[in-house]
Amino acid sequence: MKEYSDSALDDNDSENDWGGFYSRWTKEGFVGELSVSASYNQYENQTQVMFDQTPIHHSTKWINEVPASLCIYDNLNDEGCVVLDDHEIIQKIVGFINDAIDWEGESPKVQKTGAIVIGEKTIKVLYGGEIELYFQSEIGLKLMKAEPEFFEMTGLNN
Repeated sequence: MKEYSDSALDDNDSENDWGGFYSRWTKEGFVGELSVSASYNQYENQTQVMFDQTPIHHSTKWINEVPASLCIYDNLNDEGCVVLDDHEIIQKIVGFINDAIDWEGESPKVQKTGAIVIGEKTIKVLYGGEIELYFQSEIGLKLMKAEPEFFEMTGLNN
C-alpha cells in the first residue's frame, strides 16, 4: 500500500527543478517500509534510482504529564540525588524519554547506570558510549541516540 508519494511533475514551482519522484510503501506481512526514489543528477549526467528498506519504530509514551520536579541519580548506588525543578528542562528530558524508540533487542552492555525518578516511577539510564543510551523501567526498554544535550541537562557524565 502506498503511504506517501511526491513527484516533480506535481511541482509547479519553476525554481524546483529536481526532476524525480519519491514514494514510501508498506505491505501486509512485511515488517518495515520500502522507499523508492529517483532523480536526475545534473553533475554526473545520469538518473539515480534508490531503494531503501527501513524498519518501522514505535515510541511508547511513558510519562503523561510533565512533573514539577524530578530527581537524577548519577549512579544507582548514590544516597542523594540532584533535584531539577526548571519546567523547560524537565519538559525536554520527558520528551527525550517519551520519544526514544521501544527496544526489544538484547539487553545492552553498558558502562554506567544512572536513574531519573519521576514521582513513583524510576527510569534507569544505561549508557557509556557515544552512540546510544537506553532507558529501562517496569514498562520496558527504550533506545535513544546519545544526545549531548541530554547529558548536559541531566548532569549525567557520558
